[in-house]
Amino acid sequence: MRVFVLVAVFLLTINILHAQDSIHSQKSLSIHQGLTYLVTKDLYRSPYVYHGFNPSIAMSFGINRKKSIQQIHCEYTFGSIRTSFSPLAPIHLFRMNYFYLRKVVNNDRYSFYAGFQLNGQSWTVNYFPEMQAPKYGQVRSYLWAFSLDAAAHFEYKINSRSRLKLAVSAPVCALVNRPHFLDGSSDNSQFGLFNYWNPRIHLAYEYDVSNRISLFINYNYEYLQYAQPKTIRMLNNNLFIGIKLKF
Repeated sequence: MRVFVLVAVFLLTINILHAQDSIHSQKSLSIHQGLTYLVTKDLYRSPYVYHGFNPSIAMSFGINRKKSIQQIHCEYTFGSIRTSFSPLAPIHLFRMNYFYLRKVVNNDRYSFYAGFQLNGQSWTVNYFPEMQAPKYGQVRSYLWAFSLDAAAHFEYKINSRSRLKLAVSAPVCALVNRPHFLDGSSDNSQFGLFNYWNPRIHLAYEYDVSNRISLFINYNYEYLQYAQPKTIRMLNNNLFIGIKLKF
């Protein structure tokens, strides 16, 4: 219930600010393709570190206004992770976020925005995909989480066609769920303030080919840690190239 109240208050605030800033908007659609290096230590399974390079695809829809920016971003990573002695463990990582940021500082060279982000992600892995066992007996692990994050965005204009962008975010509160565990403990859902450590850093270079088309390359860093009831740590480094269409 507390989650829904927080979301409702957040969306109401956005609607009020949106009504004050509804003129001079530019919309954009971005398509990303890249490679993710994933490192994870999941104590649901073992103390060993699993890792692997995997393909990623993403899509973003943004609205830029005179005093604000907002964006919806969806991203999917698929492939496998392993140790030096284990079989390949198939993984699926999906995340979706929405942010709304207000302009704080702006001049001819740079601008700074601050605000909030709603973030959701789901991660699943099958550690022994060839095991002949019923579904309930398979060694599968997952984490899904919904969080309300504090977020900031900095943009530096190099010249009339190119710019650098830096975005950072980290959870303020989160609802997190982990599965039934091998030791017999039940699945666990937990909501709390600062109960979920998941900072994200986004660095991008963007070049305008024309008034309607831009090309970009971006690097994303993400670290995830959740301690209860079994610790999971995850490190993501990914590199994307893409195209942005403005209209």
